[in-house]
Amino acid sequence: MRTAIVIFLACICGCNQNSNDDMTTFSIDYDAFTFDKYFYIGKHNVPWLDMTANFIIDTEDSPIPDVHRELVAFACRLPSSTRDKLERYIYDEYQSEIYGSMSGGDDITPPISKPSDIWTLLSAPGIHTPPDHRIESDCQFTVTFECVWDPEHGLSILFDDKGDPIDIGGQGHHF
Repeated sequence: MRTAIVIFLACICGCNQNSNDDMTTFSIDYDAFTFDKYFYIGKHNVPWLDMTANFIIDTEDSPIPDVHRELVAFACRLPSSTRDKLERYIYDEYQSEIYGSMSGGDDITPPISKPSDIWTLLSAPGIHTPPDHRIESDCQFTVTFECVWDPEHGLSILFDDKGDPIDIGGQGHHF
């Protein structure tokens, strides 16, 4: 069973957001986001993932604060090479730590032969900005998946402010 991917982000004004030829220019319609008691939800295309993502912007403020808009913009405009880095990072972890280690055999951890095969074990993406009080001074975000091999705990990958994966753990993992 495949479920959602979530990207947790933490980024404020001082992060590396210089324009780059490989970065995508885009516009986000925040008016299309709906407020759901504690956060905003909406959908938007994430070019580097080459998918539409479900966004959760974790703030009770209205309108959506600039810091959260910056987080969403940072996540959306990473270069297309970020997808390749992410799939290679997950693939390497899958091959070395997950495949063959989980009970249930190939039904739970099917064999895959190349990094791009990892997407068959994951589903549609989502992006989540952290609550206001958890936004830190450096840009970093966590890509979190629910996945076929561990639908209960999922998988989290911490990225640095350059868009490079630097750590991996279970969903909800506190880096």
